[in-house]
Amino acid sequence: LNDQHTWWVLPPLFKFGKSERQETVHGPWPLVQYQKGEVEKVGLFPIWGKKILPGSYKSYFLWPIFSRQHIDKGETVYKRFTAMPFVHSEVYRERDPRVVPQDRSRFFRVWPLFSYQREGEISRFRTLELWTSRRNGAIQRNYAPFWTLYTRHRAEERIQSELLWGLYRHHRETGKDRYLSVFPLFEYQAENRDQSNRSFSILKGLLGYERSGETRTYRLLYFLRWGGKEPSP
Repeated sequence: LNDQHTWWVLPPLFKFGKSERQETVHGPWPLVQYQKGEVEKVGLFPIWGKKILPGSYKSYFLWPIFSRQHIDKGETVYKRFTAMPFVHSEVYRERDPRVVPQDRSRFFRVWPLFSYQREGEISRFRTLELWTSRRNGAIQRNYAPFWTLYTRHRAEERIQSELLWGLYRHHRETGKDRYLSVFPLFEYQAENRDQSNRSFSILKGLLGYERSGETRTYRLLYFLRWGGKEPSP
């Protein structure tokens, strides 16, 4: 062509191309790849390789085990690192350090031990984490609950923890409601900032207490109840 020329030998194995903006060498493809110009690329597949574009950097080592990616979008930066199948990390971060929180989103997994995910003010910690794929909505909904031993969700001031499929549960909202349960031994619940509404139960009603404002109710041996009236002034 007017601004470039290319030689092929046993295509697509060997390629030699040159233009004003780019030089390309495959010898042989995909084992050896070299590009220089608008796209910078060096590859000795599957041992090591890297590719550089404006605002983007990708590299691998012992493909597909180790890989790294860095994308600069101006106001934000995206970083990704994988060491398959054990480590997977993704960070979507604000470039300006004055922005709080600086991380828009974050994902980190050490397979099969745990995973941590955060989107803004919402975060989730889970153990175990047996699925290796990052995009796994159907698996998380249908199968992950069977192998999940512990989860912790946080949304702003609300924190919810669950251990061993609900045997232990702890829900808390800073300065407001709180719920604690160790099934079937103990259950405690408090509402309102001053905890004017609260209750607890031992062995699901063997012994119990409930307070709503100034009203108090007691429970013994599951069926014995007394109280429940406003105290006289």
